[in-house]
Amino acid sequence: MGYDGGTAFQYLPGYIYPTVDAANGNVTVGTIWDGRLINGAVTRGLVNEDLTWYTSITKNIGVDFNILRNKLEGSIDFFRRDQNGLVAKRLGQIPGTAGISFPDENLNSDRSQGWEINLLHRDRISKFAYSVGGNFSYARMMNRTVVQAPFGNAYDQWRNGQTDRYKNIWWGVDYAGQFTSYDQIYKYEVNSGGGNNNVVPGDYYFEDWNEDGVINGDDYHPIAVYDLPLINFGFNISASYKGIDLNILFAGAAGAYTQYAEQYAEPLMYGRSALTKFLDSWHTVNPDDNVFDPNTQWVQGKYPAMGYNYGNINNSTKAVLDASYVRLKTVELGYTFSPDLLRKVGVKSFRMYVNSYNLLTFTKLEGVDPEHPGQIPTGDFQYGLGGYKYPLNRTFNLGASITF
Repeated sequence: MGYDGGTAFQYLPGYIYPTVDAANGNVTVGTIWDGRLINGAVTRGLVNEDLTWYTSITKNIGVDFNILRNKLEGSIDFFRRDQNGLVAKRLGQIPGTAGISFPDENLNSDRSQGWEINLLHRDRISKFAYSVGGNFSYARMMNRTVVQAPFGNAYDQWRNGQTDRYKNIWWGVDYAGQFTSYDQIYKYEVNSGGGNNNVVPGDYYFEDWNEDGVINGDDYHPIAVYDLPLINFGFNISASYKGIDLNILFAGAAGAYTQYAEQYAEPLMYGRSALTKFLDSWHTVNPDDNVFDPNTQWVQGKYPAMGYNYGNINNSTKAVLDASYVRLKTVELGYTFSPDLLRKVGVKSFRMYVNSYNLLTFTKLEGVDPEHPGQIPTGDFQYGLGGYKYPLNRTFNLGASITF
């Protein structure tokens, strides 16, 4: 299977007419001749006449089964999709006087693969019928070939190389603890920045991963993944007995991580107010005490003292949070009246029910919806809107269905 959406006729030589300036509202560019605007034309530059659509090869192997006299059924599937010939530009330099750049070529490739399991058990015991089912899937994407410039050293290649590497790796540092005394700060031999001259009790500190005595970008290593969850799952329960029926649906995800932003991440953002959780912060016994005086007495708290630079914990295991969750998506209880009773009043069927959506959510996150994206390394403000997205509604309904 192929896809030509990325080529956009880039393999055709010629000129673009009329010339427009996309950076300035697509205004027409040209020259004034005899009092009139004469539209200009610009060359398409180097083109690759061999450019073609990329190809996608999808493979799937699975097993479907039905055993125990239809009491247990399910399926197991393994899947892989390889995309070859993804469009990219070859790296190199062309003198600026040439006025051209490298054309697009079919250079890169990637892979998506995973597996999925579906199970369903159903049975009947006298007048009681029930079923229990669930699904569980795992999927991950990786780059197989990515054209990149030569690396300067082995660390540079390990840190930034993309070929044969999973996508969406979250790089950061490991959280090591919180300073609780001046003595601990003085004995801390790792430089967190500025020689630790501005560190006070309550501040966070991090693991010197490469053991060079300094906390910086060289201590970054994979700490999580971002964007889509690695694992998605769900399970449902249904039962019925003498006209009473119950249906329950759970859904969830794991292998998902996020980071709080703005007001959720730090107090007094933009010089404004703060969430009440930040009241549990380290502070001096006397507000006017010198925070750098070793004799100053402190009241311990969960968060650092006001004035701490929370940007220090970005991309760390302190700030990057497990966004896994299990949600009770739907629960419905109903009752269907006996046809013999309904026949006397001219009604064919009558069922009453009460249900709820998004009734419960189990997650380690606080104050945000785990299904809404937060802050990730490659996302701007528009990606997660600072965590201010309105959460999913919890709804309750009471209804009936009647057939005459």
